[in-house]
Amino acid sequence: RQIEGVSLVATTTTERLRPSSPKSLFIKSRTSRPRSPIKPITFISALLIIIVSDINYYIIPDEILIIAFAVMSILLIISKGFTVFLSSLFNGAIAFIIMLLIKLMGDYLFKKESMGGGDIKLLFLFGFSLGWEMALLTIFLGSLIGLPVSLIILYVKKTNIIPFGPFLSMGAMIIMLSGFDFNRLLDLI
Repeated sequence: RQIEGVSLVATTTTERLRPSSPKSLFIKSRTSRPRSPIKPITFISALLIIIVSDINYYIIPDEILIIAFAVMSILLIISKGFTVFLSSLFNGAIAFIIMLLIKLMGDYLFKKESMGGGDIKLLFLFGFSLGWEMALLTIFLGSLIGLPVSLIILYVKKTNIIPFGPFLSMGAMIIMLSGFDFNRLLDLI
């Protein structure tokens, strides 16, 4: 069925919007239940702490990642069930493995540590929260945001140590706040 530029396609249990234009990639479908703001608040709060910590101390604290994961896990199990929780764990593991492979490739190419372990663990949290596809998109967005900033830092400070966590976190916040959906992008193609 076609309703004002948005076609509805029936799925197994619900109907979801399939965008007819790129502009509708950011339109979220409405559900009968209001969504809890606790997950986004927890996620963004953790990311803000990570940004400050990584910029000042070049470390992404495991404690922050663990607390954010625990809170979001409890919320996910309560609201969507254990099966969705397991699916989210799988998404986190995929994002973690992909980031680990990127790090290992960078270490091999540059013959030194190319990325810290905190960045890899951070991608697990992104995969768990946003899905592995969106976690990969955060790498792209983080790199896109980080490149010009890194060039300025390299020129001004003359240092080659640049934290990647803040840029990854900014990319994740953009994705979460915009409501961007990778599956809708694939539907356009």
